[in-house]
Amino acid sequence: MSGPDEPQWELLPDRPEDFFGLEGDYDVLDLKRKYNSFIRKFKPEKFPEEFQKIRAAFESLNDALRYGEPLPSSQHLQFDWSSDTEQSDSELQTELTGSPAADPLYNSSSEATDKGQKTGLLERLKDEPIDVLYAELKQQTSKSPYDYYALAVFADLLPETKGNFAGWILEGLKVHQEEPGLFELLKQYFSQEIPLKELASLLLKTSRIVNSDRFYYLTEKGWDRLIRNAPFKIFRKTLSSCEANLRDHRVDNLLVFYLHILKPAIWKASQKWIDQIFAEVDSHYDELPYWLEREYYLLDLLRQYREQRDTFIQESAIRETIDRAIRNYSVLPESEADLAFLECQLLLISYEDDLLTEFPKLDKQLLNLRILWELIADDVYERVEVYVEYSESEQRDSQIQKLADQLFHENYGRRYQNITEMTSTTYVLLFLASIISIIYLIFRMFSSFWSSLLYIGLIVLTNFIFFILAALSSNWLRDRYYRAGWRFEIMRFFQTCWLPLDEVAEGLEALNGTKKDDIEYEELDEIANLMRLDPGLFIYVTAQRLLHASH
Repeated sequence: MSGPDEPQWELLPDRPEDFFGLEGDYDVLDLKRKYNSFIRKFKPEKFPEEFQKIRAAFESLNDALRYGEPLPSSQHLQFDWSSDTEQSDSELQTELTGSPAADPLYNSSSEATDKGQKTGLLERLKDEPIDVLYAELKQQTSKSPYDYYALAVFADLLPETKGNFAGWILEGLKVHQEEPGLFELLKQYFSQEIPLKELASLLLKTSRIVNSDRFYYLTEKGWDRLIRNAPFKIFRKTLSSCEANLRDHRVDNLLVFYLHILKPAIWKASQKWIDQIFAEVDSHYDELPYWLEREYYLLDLLRQYREQRDTFIQESAIRETIDRAIRNYSVLPESEADLAFLECQLLLISYEDDLLTEFPKLDKQLLNLRILWELIADDVYERVEVYVEYSESEQRDSQIQKLADQLFHENYGRRYQNITEMTSTTYVLLFLASIISIIYLIFRMFSSFWSSLLYIGLIVLTNFIFFILAALSSNWLRDRYYRAGWRFEIMRFFQTCWLPLDEVAEGLEALNGTKKDDIEYEELDEIANLMRLDPGLFIYVTAQRLLHASH
């Protein structure tokens, strides 16, 4: 079976399911896991050709699964069509010179007729000029799907009609509605680098002919290019005009499209437009597939971040680095976004102590950022992880034990223990003095009942107030020592240990209350909780783990 270690390249492009080793019932998440396992090995910067093949196979399956379309291997269409228009034209030009070349092999209800037409057309190409054949084919009253394909290729080769490839495919779809071969050709055409002015016009023309909800599946790649490269007002106007032409009231494809396009649109669109799209999605939230719920959650966090973005940045180089990484992740193509995110981790690690100082404590704004950063990092981690040698259980426990010793027996830890011991001793002495005083006053109650009772009440109240103040000062002292020293020692620990932060925190909690060399570990659970609530430490640890995983 094909896998990352032994890919069966001969299965592409016709059998992407077999290439990824998928069988039976599988969904988008299953496909993504398989895809990630391949691109961990075949990274775009090292294996550009292999990566492009893997990416094309993934996109063909991913698009079909997301939009509920027939999978590529089950379609009644098999042809050898390049994703590059120029390559297709050059192949046809080799036919003109008499050299053998691959030509689309079209299987439809009119297969025999089309095959005969194709054979005759290719034979005539050897002796007759393209413009003559183009004019003759154009005048035919009845045209097969293959005729429209031939007209599209001829039009792209002739100087006076160059650029009309998609126009003829659309004409074919007008006659042969949603014919799978022409439909797929147009979908591939939308994947090309179409000039923006032509793209907006083509999207509008397509909406008039393919006016069902399949329009979103067909044109998604075109919208990706438009939202990233054109002013937002052009995108918004084009989308509004196209949707006015659609006559399908189903919302399945609409929801998939909106959640796909929102990711880059959040950075360009007006707040009003974003709120309208979210309101539309929210009104049909119960109809979202389960695998889209995580995407919706991520987009909602991006929306919240965008609303607080100006407040967050505050002319800080560190915060601008984080902001740039989040934006790049949203607007760049996946492979470029991953690389940009990893470059950001290098910068963040270089800030070291300044990174922790920049985020002294967790507030509501930073809590949303921490969750958003974790979702983005997890997504990138799944694609970049090459091989991470996790420590054995005993070695991991030994590392966490060493951290606990460092926190409590060195520098800040030793001073913190001295202060807490002094506080505890003071409280015990006060408590004993209070007990003695109360006993003394009880014996005096026979001679002065009310005054003794008043003194006893004052002593109890004093102890209660002291207990509250001691608890509050203990929390304040622990937080102060964590901010001033412990978090920096923990940061140094993660420079050589690439365990997840939560795993280390759980390990410290497990040590809480245990003894070593007659010394009892106390309050490790509180330190673990402070670690989890530390946004600067989390960002630093995430950066270390990502860079270690990707080498």
